[in-house]
Amino acid sequence: MPHADLKYSPDLSFDPQAMFTAIEQTILAHDSGSGDCKCRSYPAEASNHTHLLIEDQTTLR
Repeated sequence: MPHADLKYSPDLSFDPQAMFTAIEQTILAHDSGSGDCKCRSYPAEASNHTHLLIEDQTTLR
């Protein structure tokens, strides 16, 4: 099961659920047998620069 984590600054306004859907669809397009993607989001309490970090943990077969 692939995993995806979003870590982002508090000044960003976006829909994490839509991003999760896009990530899962992208993974499935390249590996139809990968199954569901376990996704989580972590908004930062504070940051000095705007950022969005996407971490993907996918097991290669």
